Amino acid sequence: ANTYHNYWAFPVAVENPAELMNSLRAEGFDAAVPNRSAAVPPPEDRPHLAAHRADRVLQHLVILPCYPVMPEAELLRQALIVRRVAKPLTMPAEGEIPLVAAAES
Repeated sequence: ANTYHNYWAFPVAVENPAELMNSLRAEGFDAAVPNRSAAVPPPEDRPHLAAHRADRVLQHLVILPCYPVMPEAELLRQALIVRRVAKPLTMPAEGEIPLVAAAES
């Protein structure tokens, strides 16, 4: 197994992705909101298989830069911005979104 892990981006799911991305960019961080991420749609004859929770998470992602040569002070500064601006992603309660398990029972 590879003992060296090199990740260039770190995804976070927040309630306010555009606000967080804009705040980070204003401070010089190359944060991004993915525009092509989507859950696989369910078959037409089985709409109850829709991945509602996955869709919600994907629509609220912000990709944070995170790479080996990024100075520790910059990682900390970025983390402080995230902590100050980001609002935790809320997920609907069980039963508010149709889930596969609920549809099968």
